[in-house]
Amino acid sequence: MTLVVIAIVISSTLVINYLKKEEVKRVDILVKAIKFQQDMTPSLEVQELLLAIYSSNTTIPVIILDKNDQVIEYKHLSKEAGNNPDEIVALAKKMEKKYPAIEIKVQGGNDQFVYYDNSIMLNNLQYSPFFIRIFCIVLLLIFILVFENSQKNRRRLPLGRISERNGTSNWHSIIFHDGLDGNYEA
Repeated sequence: MTLVVIAIVISSTLVINYLKKEEVKRVDILVKAIKFQQDMTPSLEVQELLLAIYSSNTTIPVIILDKNDQVIEYKHLSKEAGNNPDEIVALAKKMEKKYPAIEIKVQGGNDQFVYYDNSIMLNNLQYSPFFIRIFCIVLLLIFILVFENSQKNRRRLPLGRISERNGTSNWHSIIFHDGLDGNYEA
């Protein structure tokens, strides 16, 4: 059972780390699309591709600020931030503690900074190894209690009774019935 618990915890940790890396890659692709869009005027087909890349982010919280900390764009923020620019900037600075901001050089010198964080789903999944451990510990404790209880009950049972008919100890007759007359003694 211990090996199963360890395997589950390790595999869930690996999955969570993989999902983190994938989210970082998605943000990098998003930033490259924004850079590309700002560097040149793309054709209609490229603009559609950039829009598809930008709209493909449906879960990762992203904030784009200029060099003066003015909000340019934000997506998928918690409800606490709301539409208040000061709270959005404070949230961006908080995000920067987890992941460094990605700088976008813009012509004209008004550089932009992309701040991002883990999606809500990934944040919730990060606690799953902890809950798996707790669940397995509780299961182990229940198993131990049931085993201890069964051992106590086993000690209370008589070691054997002598059958009245033939004078021998017969477990079958002790547990189920005594002879063919259907009198149950267990």
